[in-house]
Amino acid sequence: MKLNNFIILAGLILAFAMLTSLTLPITSASLGTFKAGEDVNLIQTCNTCIYCNISSIQYPNSSTILNNEPMTRDRTFYNYTLDAAYTTTLGTHKYCYECGDATDKVTGCINFEITHAGVSPTTAQSGLSFGIMITMILIMFFFGLLGFKFISYEKLYPIGLFFLVVSILIAVYGLYLGVVYSRDYLYASTSAPQTSLFLTITYGLVGMVFIALVFLTFKVVAEIRERKSIVKYGSNWDYQNKEYKY
Repeated sequence: MKLNNFIILAGLILAFAMLTSLTLPITSASLGTFKAGEDVNLIQTCNTCIYCNISSIQYPNSSTILNNEPMTRDRTFYNYTLDAAYTTTLGTHKYCYECGDATDKVTGCINFEITHAGVSPTTAQSGLSFGIMITMILIMFFFGLLGFKFISYEKLYPIGLFFLVVSILIAVYGLYLGVVYSRDYLYASTSAPQTSLFLTITYGLVGMVFIALVFLTFKVVAEIRERKSIVKYGSNWDYQNKEYKY
């Protein structure tokens, strides 16, 4: 009973870790979403303005990238190209502007997003991601339960161990998908909690898988030797003690 409780607890922890690596997107009005490491055109339109300037451009942590930069005019269209060297940081950036003429001016700030993939997910895409994650959790539990079912039988022990390894690998892959989704679509950096959680669990599970595979190899080799000895000496032969059983 204690083993079953441990299995359920471990499965729930993994399931929670996989699901917490995903969150629904928070949408807001912005200039758009752009790919990290590429130029970003910051734009403004004004019919009566004779000038537009960039007051400041800020990183997600509110530190200033640039300030007091003139925008290039093309009739009623103004733009400023933010160099790719300043777009390597993921997250919500902001640029503030001042546009006007000799008698009047207007100011404001506009957000823009920087992500690895250069796109933002829709609510439908987020729902699909959750569906995939839940499916993977169910598959993980299925193989895990099969593994612990077969592992209780001596002859089926290697098969049970194999199913447990498959369950662990599915869990690791699910965590990886969560990290990729968070990084590419939800603007999480490589030092975000999702990544740290993924790496910690992955390294631990990889170690467990390696130990399990080594144990499985020894078990299979011993099983093969035992079967060969039975074929050679008969069913009464005690492989471990090297003598016949009477």
